[in-house]
Amino acid sequence: MESEVTGCEYWFTSAASGYRITPAALVPEHKLILAVNAGSSSLRISLFERDSASPESPHDIVDFLLTSTITYISQPAAYFSFTLASHGASCEARKEPVQSVKDHTSAFQHFLEYLKRQASIDRSEIVHICHRVVHGGDERVIIMDESYHYIERLSDLAPLHNGGALSVIKACIDALPNANSIAYFDTSFHRTMPEHISMYPIWQDVAKKRGLK
Repeated sequence: MESEVTGCEYWFTSAASGYRITPAALVPEHKLILAVNAGSSSLRISLFERDSASPESPHDIVDFLLTSTITYISQPAAYFSFTLASHGASCEARKEPVQSVKDHTSAFQHFLEYLKRQASIDRSEIVHICHRVVHGGDERVIIMDESYHYIERLSDLAPLHNGGALSVIKACIDALPNANSIAYFDTSFHRTMPEHISMYPIWQDVAKKRGLK
């Protein structure tokens, strides 16, 4: 992993993936953001558009554009749904069977192709991808080699979900090399729970020794 500074540009480059982090100053004013939730046999995606703050509106405005769901992944036929916030019927799909979807990677690729073909939105317009990951840390992280492999090492703690999330993260880095993939963890969300709720009813000396609650 190396970092580079050139003029106003600052990014990290991964030797393995060529992954680049784009600073906010270089991102277009109108930014498309994907929210991706990979389940054990499903993939749920929402697309948002973020308008930068202006003197007239000091706060960023985020508009919901569309949502898509792929279910029954890895079964004989996955089902694909695609719904626009404006409910443009000509672009929408309702539980259409898709034989080409065999795993989370092909499910994400099918979404990108449909996004371009039916909604005329090119993948290059997406600048941020927010991934829901079950187990991985206390804070959100931008995915690079180190953080990717760290989540990979924790897959045994969430075997039904972390594997699918990592597949989609890898697919995003390959298909959208100029977008930032950011992981948000359930483990971070649940750390806000009070101790008397979050602790398991086990001997606390054993729990502390093994890093458990």
